[in-house]
Amino acid sequence: MFNGVIGATQRDTLKSYLVGLLGLVLVATGCSKPNTPSTTTTNSHLEISSGSTSTTLGQFNSDWPTYYGTIGRSGVDISSPQAVDTSPAWTNPIASKVYAQPLIVNGQVILADEGNNVTSLDLSTGKVTWTVNLGNPVAGSSLPCGNIDPSGITGTPVADPQEGKLWVVAFIQPTTTTSGGSSTSSTSSTPTSSAPQTTSSTQVPLGPPYHELFTLSLSNGAVLGSQNIDPTGANPFVEQQRGALTFANGYVYIPYGGLYGDCGDYHGFLQAVPVNFKAPTLTFETPASSQAGIWNPAGAVVIGGGDLVVASGNGSSTTTIDGGNTVTELSQLLGPMGTFTPSNSEALNQDDLDLGSTNPVYLPGGYIFIAGKQGIGYILNASSLGGVGGQLFEGEVCSKGAIGGAIYSGGYVYVSCNSSLVALKISKTTFQVAWKSQPGKAGPPIISGGNVWYVDITTGTLFGLNPLTAQVVNQYPLGSVVSFTSPAAASGYLVVVGGGLVQAFNE
Repeated sequence: MFNGVIGATQRDTLKSYLVGLLGLVLVATGCSKPNTPSTTTTNSHLEISSGSTSTTLGQFNSDWPTYYGTIGRSGVDISSPQAVDTSPAWTNPIASKVYAQPLIVNGQVILADEGNNVTSLDLSTGKVTWTVNLGNPVAGSSLPCGNIDPSGITGTPVADPQEGKLWVVAFIQPTTTTSGGSSTSSTSSTPTSSAPQTTSSTQVPLGPPYHELFTLSLSNGAVLGSQNIDPTGANPFVEQQRGALTFANGYVYIPYGGLYGDCGDYHGFLQAVPVNFKAPTLTFETPASSQAGIWNPAGAVVIGGGDLVVASGNGSSTTTIDGGNTVTELSQLLGPMGTFTPSNSEALNQDDLDLGSTNPVYLPGGYIFIAGKQGIGYILNASSLGGVGGQLFEGEVCSKGAIGGAIYSGGYVYVSCNSSLVALKISKTTFQVAWKSQPGKAGPPIISGGNVWYVDITTGTLFGLNPLTAQVVNQYPLGSVVSFTSPAAASGYLVVVGGGLVQAFNE
């Protein structure tokens, strides 16, 4: 077991203190671990400031630079005023389907789509300020399974507002293009700052697809660097980069799981890529012989001392506990520090009931909440996750399974379920269901303007609810939406994608 530099008592004290800051689960980085690459960009750019603990996320309280707004995946926007009368602000068409959560950074909305387009729009007007295409996406017909076509940028990018940089992973298909009797070949990504592009019928695949990490300038979309980041030995045809990127500790952390349908010999990975590309990439692989992907939309969650927590989906074994359905704490350098696995993990594997279908949620007092497709939620001790069957508490969250995301705020955990949005009242190491929204498949929730917001995936409706009573405060029809659609919010705006549009609302 990896022995972290920060001791358990110190780590828990720090965790508890930070959770008290409006439920934003973040860390201060006064300590660093040996052999951490020296870079010009560090995780201090995504931390919180309060009282005598001074770091720099406090300067970004009007931004949403990463999935759920913070590296601790708080999902709480503290920059917008109490929403009294939310109203539509602007819309703009999208070039391709968007599975990534929008980002709001430096007065820009950043969208990344499945056509491998990254687009910046002015937050106040919706006007496009720049767009860049990072290469040809991969046709769904060329993959052995899956439900995204084409497949390009799926995982939510991450930004560093202070350095003016954006990191994004594109799934790229090298092609040869035939036109007018001649052909040209492209075996690498060729980013172009132009109108958003889609796959052309004249482009023929040339070689296997690959995942490329790009560093872009937030000011104009210029490509500042790129690197192939497929894990060694992994098959890119069956590895999907769905989970959000996390920027912390001088690394960009990149999770991998399988395609919809669990086809092929895929594995769960978490890659740590130095932001300057000058040090070796680090890799954590889930211990299952196959499967056990890290695929939930939130990706890796940062907790005390810069450590990370990830949750895996079903493994392949139906007779032994194999590392599937497991919550794992990792050091900054991806050394395993502890795990939790439900005692019925083999049965969860057999029935495809992933524990890792939602993100781990850090709770006050040094606890972690997690819920999965079985519909059961667990509370764990963050300093000692409990191994097999070592939960502090378990209870039913929803009958049709939790999937998508979960957040904590003000004594409640809000969980997206296939049946509804569910609010759990937390009492230290126990919980009970406080309310359920009207029936419908809920997308990952956020809190902004004093309301809890989520998208009903079935009806394509954006709902704003009173977080204590579930009373509907606002609702807007969005049109057709993709799985796990989730809004972002900052500076008095709420932004969401639906109906072929990016749509912004005034709060």
